Amino acid sequence: LKRCNFYTDQSCGGHIHIGASYFTSKEDYYMLVYLYSNVENILYYITDKEGTIKRSSVERFAMKSKEQYLKAIDEGLFDKEHLDDGIKDTFDEINKDRYKGLNFKNVGSEYKNTIEFRMPNGEIDFNELLLNIKLFARLIEVSHELVSHPNEDFYKLASVKSEKEKLNILLDLLFTSEEEKNLYKDRYYTNK
Repeated sequence: LKRCNFYTDQSCGGHIHIGASYFTSKEDYYMLVYLYSNVENILYYITDKEGTIKRSSVERFAMKSKEQYLKAIDEGLFDKEHLDDGIKDTFDEINKDRYKGLNFKNVGSEYKNTIEFRMPNGEIDFNELLLNIKLFARLIEVSHELVSHPNEDFYKLASVKSEKEKLNILLDLLFTSEEEKNLYKDRYYTNK
């Protein structure tokens, strides 16, 4: 892309789609919503290259949605009885449009059955893109794994108040390599 003179500017989003077919149960989605709701602010910092300011259009095209998900949980939209009607219906009820940092509008679509992460800024540097792909892929993978094998960190995530502690718990859940964890920590501390 660089050789062909492509570039990104302050208006570009770096949306990443992960195939939703990896999830095998509605509880997988619920777990992703749980994780996301506990670390939403952190994700907005660790999805951009170090020293980056979040694009202004994020407020319009990749809004934070934690409050909507928490409200939906409180209203019982993720209760087993409601989920039996179909996860797509649940998400359609919660998300009226696709302009959320975590977008479920494509889930169940015949043409694009994906979970979309819209919060990263646009980026053409391969290493930066790869960090985001790994982050979101692991978030999906761990959401699936935690449904059947919850661990101590999973339980701590909701009770911890410090954002820095939540960052460490999140990274411990997602990655085993200290080198990888440090890449996201560097993003967090410089972007915050």
